[in-house]
Amino acid sequence: MSKILIVEDSQGFIDLLLYAINDAGYTDITIAKDGKEGLRKVQQQKFNLILSDIHMPKMDGLTMIKEIRNFDHYKKIPILVLSTEFSVEYKEKGKIAGANGWISKPFIPAQLIKAIGLCLNR
Repeated sequence: MSKILIVEDSQGFIDLLLYAINDAGYTDITIAKDGKEGLRKVQQQKFNLILSDIHMPKMDGLTMIKEIRNFDHYKKIPILVLSTEFSVEYKEKGKIAGANGWISKPFIPAQLIKAIGLCLNR
């Protein structure tokens, strides 16, 4: 069973993600409401995939991703960014931080599930 961490500060968006992800059969989901909490969660558990927003309180997603990539177990774990930001500049910052992919909000559930499947089955 794949363990997925969602790092997102909007409860409405969390609900949409959970609906799409659970409907596709992924049920072992952990939620963090900001980058600092996400960082704590990866220190406490091992996840197979991380989905993260960028703009969050306490610690933004890009900073969190950079920090996560410092942990041995997370050097190759896939991290997908989910963000309203879609400029080339932001995507480049995400790539430099260590993100493996970028999904723009609002997302299309089928595309999100396809990306998750590709990440988990690589």
